[in-house]
Amino acid sequence: MFNLKTIAEKIEGVVEGDESFEVENLKTLKEAGEKDLSFLTNLKYLEEAKNSKVKAILTSENINIEGKYLIKHKDPYFALSKLIPLFYPPLKLETEFLEKTTISRDSEIEEGVFLGKNVYIGPFCKIKKGTKIYPGAVLLGYIEIGENCIIYPQVSIYPRVKIGKGVIIHSGAVIGSDGFGFAFHKGEYHKIPQVGGVLIEDFVEIGSNTTIDCGTLSPTVIGKGTKIDNLVQIAHNVIIGKNCILTGQVGIAGSTEIGDGTIFGGQSGAVGHIKIGKNVKVSAKCGVTKDTPDGIQVSGFPSMEHKFWLKREAFINKLIKGGKDDED
Repeated sequence: MFNLKTIAEKIEGVVEGDESFEVENLKTLKEAGEKDLSFLTNLKYLEEAKNSKVKAILTSENINIEGKYLIKHKDPYFALSKLIPLFYPPLKLETEFLEKTTISRDSEIEEGVFLGKNVYIGPFCKIKKGTKIYPGAVLLGYIEIGENCIIYPQVSIYPRVKIGKGVIIHSGAVIGSDGFGFAFHKGEYHKIPQVGGVLIEDFVEIGSNTTIDCGTLSPTVIGKGTKIDNLVQIAHNVIIGKNCILTGQVGIAGSTEIGDGTIFGGQSGAVGHIKIGKNVKVSAKCGVTKDTPDGIQVSGFPSMEHKFWLKREAFINKLIKGGKDDED
């Protein structure tokens, strides 16, 4: 159990109400009881918070809820990320190499690395301290992994992949598989060898069953702090900038460059060999087909500025209905 004062100090928040009030767990508004701490990070759920059983709520500085003890923070969603490990500590692992782990004699594994059962480490790999590699992961060789990474079960990492520190790769991801490159010659497709590898910079997170292809001669690059959801496909020689977001089922074709801070909505994508600027927002299901400048939002297929797309959709709807406005 933790009292509200202790919790607030941990996240640099401020308590309004009884600082000595103790909570047993951290739960959602629907699940929380009187002895739990909950959170309100979206005003859509304000009425639910007011009517909930919970007595203690983490929320933003400008929210007031009568009859509740509040921990206020200028960024409650960020504060929540710091509180969850307090109530749900990570799984503790022994720092040892378990039975049936295979390590090439040419690889270098620093002290403080955890390797689970049936992990395979091929030749000339370098793995730094604090990294955890869960059962069934495969590192084929010539791979570098920085400090404090987490490689979850059944991840496959091909040769010539370099991974920075603090990277998380979830189950089933495939990093460094061959780029889709073929030359059509005399009526047949001939494979272009893919040897450029992949560079994953610090603090990247890669979701389950995501694939990042090897570059042809130079690496595919994932920039520092970028977060990639499940079921994403990144083709060979793509360069993704820092702190980008790619949500589920996004597909990026080969040799496309994406600037820092750009966000791709679900099931969106980009054709190959184009440049997408910084801080671009790509709406769900949008297909980016041309170079895109910094800071705009695009929607539709082929991609266009979001405001124009909205007008276009409204005009099409009116045409379909014979020029009449929407009716109940």
